[in-house]
Amino acid sequence: MKIIQLMGFGLSLLGVYGAFAVSASNFSQVSVCPHILFVPVCYLVLLCYVLIAAAWVHMWGAKTSKLANVWQYLFASSSLIVLVLAALGSTGELLGITQCPVTDSGVAKCFFSLSIITSILVLWWVSRKMNRNAH
Repeated sequence: MKIIQLMGFGLSLLGVYGAFAVSASNFSQVSVCPHILFVPVCYLVLLCYVLIAAAWVHMWGAKTSKLANVWQYLFASSSLIVLVLAALGSTGELLGITQCPVTDSGVAKCFFSLSIITSILVLWWVSRKMNRNAH
């Protein structure tokens, strides 16, 4: 089970790295990220990936406590925010409604974020399933 948690944490760090790169680019250049109200989406995604990575670390050692419930809530809510934003961005990109930041090869980065968060959620689900079966 630890390997699954490690993979989830690694994917979370990959999300942090990608969101940080886009956020840094957005901060130093003209806006490359879409905005929700006045907040660039990439900043929100970065914060969520940081919380997801921190939650993976805290969920490793936590059994059943109020603090464990807080980290699970942070994990779930942050994951849901990233999933919704990545799904909306990807759908908007495919329909030509929105424009996500792109890689050098022209691939929209919201597609990568959608893949990463989906994989993280699958690993979390498998981890929870294995944890329940172990008891």
